Order: sequence, then C-alpha cells, then structure tokens
Amino acid sequence: MPKEFVLVHGASHGAWCWDDVAAKLREAGHRVVTLDLPGHGRRAAEAGRASMESYGRAVADAMARESVSRGVLVGHSMGGPVIQKAAERAPGRVAHLVFLAAVVLPSRGSLERVHLTPVGRALMHGLASARGNGTFAYPAETAWARWMGDLPRSPPAVGASDRIYTTDLSNHRVQRWSNNGTWLNTWGQYNPFDRADMLDKRARPVGPLHGIPLAVKDIIDTKVLPTTCGSPIYRDRMAGRDAACVTQLVQAGAIMLGKSVTTEFAGGHAGKTHNPHNLRHTPAGSSSGSAAAVADFMAPVGYGTQTAGSVIRPGAFNGVVAYKGSYGWADMSGIKAYAPSLDTLGFFAREANDLALVRAAYGHAPADPPARGEAPRIGFCRTRWWEMADPYNRKNIEAAAKTLRAAGARVREWEMPESWDRLIEAHNRVMTKEATIYYAAERERFPHLISPGLTAALETGDAVTRPQMADAKKRRARAQADLAEVWEKFDVLLVPSARGEAPAGLGHTGDPIFNRFWTFLGSPCVALPFNTGPFGLPLSVQLVGPHRGDDKLIAWARWVEQRLA
Repeated sequence: MPKEFVLVHGASHGAWCWDDVAAKLREAGHRVVTLDLPGHGRRAAEAGRASMESYGRAVADAMARESVSRGVLVGHSMGGPVIQKAAERAPGRVAHLVFLAAVVLPSRGSLERVHLTPVGRALMHGLASARGNGTFAYPAETAWARWMGDLPRSPPAVGASDRIYTTDLSNHRVQRWSNNGTWLNTWGQYNPFDRADMLDKRARPVGPLHGIPLAVKDIIDTKVLPTTCGSPIYRDRMAGRDAACVTQLVQAGAIMLGKSVTTEFAGGHAGKTHNPHNLRHTPAGSSSGSAAAVADFMAPVGYGTQTAGSVIRPGAFNGVVAYKGSYGWADMSGIKAYAPSLDTLGFFAREANDLALVRAAYGHAPADPPARGEAPRIGFCRTRWWEMADPYNRKNIEAAAKTLRAAGARVREWEMPESWDRLIEAHNRVMTKEATIYYAAERERFPHLISPGLTAALETGDAVTRPQMADAKKRRARAQADLAEVWEKFDVLLVPSARGEAPAGLGHTGDPIFNRFWTFLGSPCVALPFNTGPFGLPLSVQLVGPHRGDDKLIAWARWVEQRLA
C-alpha cells in the first residue's frame, strides 16, 4: 500500500543519501515530500529548546500545507529532536518516525546500515512496506524498545519480522562523535560493528543486553582502546584488559561503542563535552561524556562513576535517568581510583526500567513491582543546604512532592539532623586526602601535566591531618546510624539532585552540594528528569534509598517516574 514520506532535509553530514532515498521511494510508488531546513539540527542544538520548538513548528506547518495524513516523518542526524517536536505538534499527521544515522560509510554509494527502524530497513532496500512501530525497535524479549525517545510511549509489540539488527543499532549517530566532544577519537582503533556482525549471526540473544550499545567512561579500562583518564599523562595508555564492569556487560551481550570523555582523573577540571540541550552549557562533572551520549541518543546506556556528584549531577543536567549504586555494589577493579572509600560505579539510561535490566546483567533480580494500589512512603527532605538550590528548582521539587502525594504516595517531610552540617567538610577531607595517596606517583613524575585545579585539590588533601580524617570517619558512621533509622519510616527520600539547571559556560562542571553527603554515606541514588527550568534546560529530582536496597529503590523509581511523566 503506498505511503507518504516526509524527508526533512538539511543535515550537514550524509545529505548525499537523501536523493537516493527519495528516488527509491518514488520508484516503489510512494508519495515523497521533501522539506529543506538547512542546518536545522545544529542550530536547534546550539540555541536550545526554543529553537527546537520553532523548527518543529515549521515542519508541522509544512506538513499541513502539503496535506500529509498519517505519514512517515524522516529526520537525519541532529534533526532527530526537531522531527520529534514536529510529531508532538501534529500527531494526527505522523504515523511513524524514522531516524537516519549520519554515518560516513566507506562507500558513499551504499545505503546499508544507515537506517535504524523497521521502516528504515525497508527504506534501505527501497521496499517501504515493512511494518514499523515509530521507535527504535529491538527484539520483543527485551525492554529496550523505547530507548530512542518518547514517541510513542507505549509501542506495540515487535514481531519477528520487525527485528532491528545490532549493526543498525550500533551505527546510530557515530558521525556525531566529533561534533560535541562526547567521545574520544578512537574510531580508527576499534570497530564496534565487528562485534555487532557477530551478534547478528547468533540464533538467540547471548544475554539481557544483547546488541545494546554501551558508552564507557574513560577512567574504565578497556582491552582494545586506550584509557587516558582525561589526562595527557596517560594519552597513549593501553590497559591490555577490560575492567570487571566492562566484562560483565559484554558477557551479557552489550557492544562497547567507544570511550566517553571524562574530566581529568574524574576530578573537577572540565572536559571538552558540551551539554546536548544547549551547547553553551556545561554537561556537569566527570561522567559527562556518558551522560551526554545517552541524552543525545548516541547510546542507550553509559557507564559513570561518582566520588562526589559525577553520576547524579550529569544525569540531572543532561535530562536522563542516572543511577549511583550503594557503595561497594560492583567490582571496581580496572577503574582508576580517586578516593577508593567513596568511588562508586553508576550508569545512565533513558528510563528507570532500563536500570533494572543493567543490574540484571550483574545477576541482581529486579525487585517485585509494587502491587496494584501500593504506593511508596516518601520522605521529602529539603536537606541542610536547601537555600543553595535555585528558587525555581526548590519550587520544582515541591511540585514533585505534591504530584506524588496526589498520586497516592504517603509523602511526609523529614529534616536532617543538625549534626549533618559538617558532612560536606568531612567528605571533602576524605576525598582529597585519599586522592593525594593515589596520585602521588603522577605528582612526583608529571607535576607539569596536572591541571591547576587538580593540583589545588591535592594540596588541600596534603593539609588534612590524621585527627581530621578520624573525625570525618566518625561523623560518617554517626550519620549512617541516623540514616538507618529513617528507613523504618520511609521507603525512599525525595531530595534535590542539583542546584538547578546546567550553568552556562564550559569551564566548570557545577556544584555537587546535593550529592556529596549521599556519596559519603554510601547510599544508592537515582536521578529522574522532571520539568525544565527558565532557560529550557532539564531539571531533575533525586531519590535515595537504603544501603544495599538498590533494586527496591529502582522499583520505586519506576513508580515515581510514571507519576511524574
């Protein structure tokens, strides 16, 4: 049956394929409407949400002029968010979305592995007849069917004939690696499509993450790629082995796409990554490359680590779901240490449900979902540092509490003890003192290659005395005892995840004030996107659970996410 295809033209890379696609579709008897919006994706990304809305409106208006009805809307590279906005504005005119990866192929005459959805696979071969479900479809036995975005929220089941191949999934947005500083330039050293081809030949999935692309933070060792730790000291370092956490997900079927940019040694010295929601704003701390990769639809999952706030805050600034596990939940071997008594593995995903899938790859059975009608006991904690949150963010967190209460949650306020006032100071003392121990060799041999910011942090650690370290650890133990009593009253705590929107500028990573003490106490945390701020950038709330209660926390995070949607 003939269909209507709307091709949103104007991407700066890979535009050579558009004429071929249009010709194949017309040859097959389909109606093709082309809309020329030069540079729409990059301009929208640079200007932020307002520009995306403007371009999306332009596409929707053009479809109305062309009398498009239930068409297939096709976008390319950076234009992906724009066609999502267009579909939101004109839902009756859009039956399916197709995202084309901007991949520069060895042979420009080949369209193999460019398109990513079932409809896209049909486009590749000029058939345009396969069933499509409007999203990046993956085998129905996994829950990754919606990782690309929000349209539609509840796609129909994916049949066997609609299977997406891992080679297509891995191709997604590889071209953009060079555009926003998210990835290290390692494409010539490693080809993820080799593993994707191997997985495509398997008759059955090898694990719960079969074919899922993975971004790996660049302090995590990988056998086939350098691990530079964001420092010129380790510019060419090859670990020769995978870190335990990489091995864990690869054995579950994941495909390592590449190494995502980290700040210097996962500290506070900013890296080169931009915030995909607005390229002029920071993507936050040391796990910013992985967070931006997930936010920008380059990968459905990305590894991060947190010593202060380097998972939860990037999740908040980039508008994705972020998980920092309980201290000690995962094997940290093969990960460059900063402060081993604080360093904790975490990861980013597009929705809370995916957190359980990644944890399943570690052998953790997802917690039973809440029974029908069951609601969490939520402690609304403003923290001792509430006034440091931006006023609009305070209102947003209060609005989240109100929404959850209206949805049936038992929300009560919980006030931190006054004795917690010095936890920030205690955390900083432990963090900087341990860093002086683990970076002693680098300081001795390569002081000229260490940034002034890291040098200052290490000098702060030099000044920490043994009595101060002992006092810090005592304060942590007392606060952990206080927190243990909280879980008799509440299932989770609702707290700020950041001061507000991502600040403008790329020379700093933001303030981890609302993350430090939870890291210090070893508590599991989940950041969930909720609303946007005055500049159209993401806002977020943070849920905190009991130590080693990660799976139940994730189950409640799924409940909260659904009510805040």
